[in-house]
Amino acid sequence: MEQRVRPTGRTSWRRLAAVLVPTAVAGGMVLGGIAEGVVGVSFTSGSPFTVTVDQVRSDGLRIVPGASAGDPGLPTLLATLPAAELSGLCQSVTADLPVVGRVTTVLRSPHVRTTDLVLEVRGITGGLDVSQLLVGPLADADGTPGYQAGETTLTNLKISAGAVTAGTFTVTDLDLSYHAGDEGCSSTPDGQGR
Repeated sequence: MEQRVRPTGRTSWRRLAAVLVPTAVAGGMVLGGIAEGVVGVSFTSGSPFTVTVDQVRSDGLRIVPGASAGDPGLPTLLATLPAAELSGLCQSVTADLPVVGRVTTVLRSPHVRTTDLVLEVRGITGGLDVSQLLVGPLADADGTPGYQAGETTLTNLKISAGAVTAGTFTVTDLDLSYHAGDEGCSSTPDGQGR
């Protein structure tokens, strides 16, 4: 009886498929869970990223001082929105990649629903309309001074952020792009910034 000798250094397509198919299915399930708002989302960047929003409506707002998630020695503000609807969202971050150079990722959506949204804010500009505003020591933050409000509407926001965390983040009509250069949400070629 002759024994078959398998050549070395060749790809076993069956083994590759046995590993690749379950991995692709699991990845698809996680991405589907994120899209449906079942899986929580967190985004942290070593460099600040820009978020612009035409309008945010929330059932509350809380802003307290804290430390950066990426650099605990860096002071920041933590802005929390328990449940919010965002209209006209644009988020961009630019990174320096070896060999390639400066590359920008841009995420846009006309409508986003979130729960338990926390932004690590380094700077924010825009309009604010709130009810039941409290400024000063907050009882449930160990007396830490901050801002707390009931129903909140924010308009024409531009935020420099270091991290974003959300319990759910449901995006409608996602537009995600990646390109060489610095053109992000605050510096589009048409000057609109969104």
